[in-house]
Amino acid sequence: MSKISQIKVIQIAHRDGVGCLYCNSKIINVLTIDHIVPRDRGGSNNIKNLAFACKQCNSVKSNMLLTEFIKKYDVEITQKIAKFL
Repeated sequence: MSKISQIKVIQIAHRDGVGCLYCNSKIINVLTIDHIVPRDRGGSNNIKNLAFACKQCNSVKSNMLLTEFIKKYDVEITQKIAKFL
């Protein structure tokens, strides 16, 4: 797995703020980088495909597409999430 650069992490924070895309947790030490379209489903490390997610949400989302995750877990579509749909 390729590493996400610090520059991309800063760009994500600038674009979205610091918090889980899905549950809005702001606990920095539990935030991970989520691929909106999982890499094993054709997603890339492009900044447009990356967002912060807490470890729990990222683990539950696993390799689901965003639309699958929203539907399966009845995730509220916030403004932050809508940007990726």
